[in-house]
Amino acid sequence: MTRQWWWAIALLIPWCSAAADPKWILMRTEHFEAYSSAGERATREALKHFEQVRGIFGPMMPARKVREEVVRIVIFGSKKEFDPYRLNDFAVAYYQGGAQRDCIVLSSAATQVFPVAVHEYVHLVANHSGLRLPPWLGEGLAELYSTLKPQGKQVLVGELIPGRREALAQSRWVPLGELLAADHSSALYNEKDKAGSLYNEGWALTHMLALSAAYRRNFGDTVSAISGGEDSGRALERIYGKPLAKIEDDLQNYLNGILFQGVLLPALAEKSAAPVAAVPVEGVDLELVLLDLHVPPEREQEVRRRLARLAAEAPHRPEPFARLGYDALRRGKPGEAQQHFGKAFDLGTKNPRLLWDYGRMAAGESAARGSQVLERLLEVEPGRTEARVELAAQYVMQRRATDALKSLQPVKAVSPEVAPRFFKVLAFALAESGNREEAAKAARRMLAQARSPAEKNEAESLLRFLERAGAAPPPMAAMEEAGGGERPALSRPDAPGRSPVPSAPLRTAAEPVPELGTAKGRFVELQCEGGGAKMWLESAPGRTAYLIDDPGQVTVVGVAGGKVDMTCGPQKGLPVSVEYDPAGAAPGVAGRLKVLDFRALN
Repeated sequence: MTRQWWWAIALLIPWCSAAADPKWILMRTEHFEAYSSAGERATREALKHFEQVRGIFGPMMPARKVREEVVRIVIFGSKKEFDPYRLNDFAVAYYQGGAQRDCIVLSSAATQVFPVAVHEYVHLVANHSGLRLPPWLGEGLAELYSTLKPQGKQVLVGELIPGRREALAQSRWVPLGELLAADHSSALYNEKDKAGSLYNEGWALTHMLALSAAYRRNFGDTVSAISGGEDSGRALERIYGKPLAKIEDDLQNYLNGILFQGVLLPALAEKSAAPVAAVPVEGVDLELVLLDLHVPPEREQEVRRRLARLAAEAPHRPEPFARLGYDALRRGKPGEAQQHFGKAFDLGTKNPRLLWDYGRMAAGESAARGSQVLERLLEVEPGRTEARVELAAQYVMQRRATDALKSLQPVKAVSPEVAPRFFKVLAFALAESGNREEAAKAARRMLAQARSPAEKNEAESLLRFLERAGAAPPPMAAMEEAGGGERPALSRPDAPGRSPVPSAPLRTAAEPVPELGTAKGRFVELQCEGGGAKMWLESAPGRTAYLIDDPGQVTVVGVAGGKVDMTCGPQKGLPVSVEYDPAGAAPGVAGRLKVLDFRALN
């Protein structure tokens, strides 16, 4: 490469020649790292602001295990510096998911920039918490906390947003039921002339639910119920004991009265929010940070060349190879991506996203290589359940059943998305170790947790093999290739202004893996009452009831097609065995029925 060519690239990519001026620093807190050219004092204040947002927003959310990652903040000291990375002509701050970690970009450290940045940060925290929120609540929360302002030793949350309140006073009010029913495909969310109503009313309703004396006590339960899939309107009526019409009246009165105002809350203790001393950033470290920001399409090839040059200049650093790998993956070249990821792994990267993505990619060619990558990921994040499940799957492929069971042993809770694969891998590991009875139980649990026809068909096929005397189940890899199972996909929501960059999926809240009880007896009565039913089993100790609140969640074994039609009332006393979740126990009920087994008839 000639000197003239190098200078041409430097001119085309202004951030490369700007590394020496202005002065960049790095400051850290427990949960954030800030790369900034805005000066130490302004950077310190920005970090304290984000720590305060995190400290107040988190405790008001439902009790969930948040995926903790250090969030990167990049703060520019001037408009000129920010322009090459601007998302569009009007954005003063934005959020993007980078190859290394989540990043919030600020055009300056001015206080008027914070609300936009905090709005995006609240979305990030909600996603990391596994919350699935409808537009009115998701945007309402982001707007509510975007107004946070320090007030001495307190923090003001929920300050009025004049533009939104004025719009509510002047525009036609969207009925509350219509607002609550709007999803992400709704015109209320997507059409410019209608979306304002959703944002405005969603902010006002969230403000009342979260901060008003009459509603805030139950706000966490409300968010949890709605995130769990309950209809917003039904959740509000159930939790607050009021019809929607009354809640809407309360909202109108709240909006027009004197109670619609911010609330002062205690600020975080200084120790938890205090940034450590600033350190200078330059050279390769700074270029890697800046090259990971938003890049206009016309500059992508230039950035790619610069990354390749960095990889040659700093061959001991895994970051350029990681960035090149995600760039190749975005361009639809998985083979090239895998080569770059492999180089980053060999150089010792501990980036959880790369290890998760590369571990699954490498396993397609070599289970041994895939397990090596996932083993390192679990060294970094030992509590990452889906990684444990995937590592156990790779061990099963290598006929290392004991290692697979050891990998799964620490798992005490799984999310609904992970549960079917968890029980499938457990079933194969148990079968490989010779414990067919427990393997069949795991397969039935997989069937009970199946979320798609493919998962259900695979569970039923596995059960047939396990219940057939002397028949060995097919290799797990063969069953997956036949179209039954699905490995977790390499996909995540697109970051604003970026092309899709496959990476680690957002993890959802885990739920305990219940230990099921078992019982045998004669099925003597099906008692139907209200929206549920009770199955009565008669055995030597006496009659016992098992709750059936959703027949679709009961796995039926030993009957053709896995289905059985039953009428309410006395039954024929057929011999059966059951598996039940004791967590559903209530007076007179042993638990919630999960498996109904008729094989004693055969």
